[in-house]
Amino acid sequence: MAQRGIREYDGKRILANNWKEYFGDAFEYDFKSILITPETDLEEIPQNYPWVLDTPLVAKPDMLFGKRGKLGLILFKKEKPGDVKWEDAKEWIK
Repeated sequence: MAQRGIREYDGKRILANNWKEYFGDAFEYDFKSILITPETDLEEIPQNYPWVLDTPLVAKPDMLFGKRGKLGLILFKKEKPGDVKWEDAKEWIK
């Protein structure tokens, strides 16, 4: 059992940074994620991360708790999974 909470973002970032050391080229882990804080300027995201404009997105709070889906705190679809665009996510974040 974990002794201390870790953000999902940090866990995936650590995994991505060490992926090749453990798995070599056997598998690929294409980590793309953005940690948005209250200080983040959402208008600068597309300039800094151009992939948000052409990649299906999932938006969710990274608050060290479970049951986000049951509480309606995950945006992963509007009508079908994979159809969330940057403008949808930006509006949901606000």
